[in-house]
Amino acid sequence: GEPGSPPLISATRVACSTRLANLFFGNPLGHVQRGGMPSALDRIITTAFGKAAVDLGTQKKYDQMVTWQKSQVVNVPLENVLLQSPSPVSPNSYLVQTARALGTYIGELPD
Repeated sequence: GEPGSPPLISATRVACSTRLANLFFGNPLGHVQRGGMPSALDRIITTAFGKAAVDLGTQKKYDQMVTWQKSQVVNVPLENVLLQSPSPVSPNSYLVQTARALGTYIGELPD
């Protein structure tokens, strides 16, 4: 596993990456983005997201995204997410360039 990762999390990451052709990724947690220690709510929400994502995977619902709405985890079809997106982001935009410079995964496939 990775240094500092609990064994179950590391094993789950390896198993998911292997079975999903290395399409396993995540987003920074809220407390990481705002700075500081994770709150109890941060821990509960991220655990709920993980459980919902695993549940969707076992149901072979790979075209879904989990989101937090009205104090609960909800799955949303990716098609709906794309239809409701306000506009595409230019790969040359300042924020995309900043994300790349920081090593943040932004959905691009490796060369």
